[in-house]
Amino acid sequence: LDTLAALAEGPCRGHEIYFIVGADAFSEIHTWHRAPELLRRFHFAVTLRGSQQAEDVIATLGRTLPPLDSSIRVAMAGEGRAKVADSEWEIRFVPVTHLDISATQIRRAIRSGGSSRYLLPREVELFIIRRRLYRGNA
Repeated sequence: LDTLAALAEGPCRGHEIYFIVGADAFSEIHTWHRAPELLRRFHFAVTLRGSQQAEDVIATLGRTLPPLDSSIRVAMAGEGRAKVADSEWEIRFVPVTHLDISATQIRRAIRSGGSSRYLLPREVELFIIRRRLYRGNA
């Protein structure tokens, strides 16, 4: 919240700011520090992978947010969009291609002498190579 507020009041003043987050994490927003304030102050872009559906995420919020703050209501507002009631803030749902790869798998491949090519941006790959990261004590 503090980072988003600083961006909104500083270098991003006058621009729409979206907090980009995966559906799994967003479905747990009721556990976040100052979650009601986040929902009332910022737009969200929620990424959906595989069979995840926007309606399921909104249904989860409908069950988990009222105990936290009964005044927050979120509802679908068209395909791929939801609105936080009584506010200008929206939640956009963005389907993304799921790549069956994880940071743990990448580190494991590097540690065993494998390549991270095509798994990371080139700059990140070079950073890891130069600093010999994830190679153990070698």
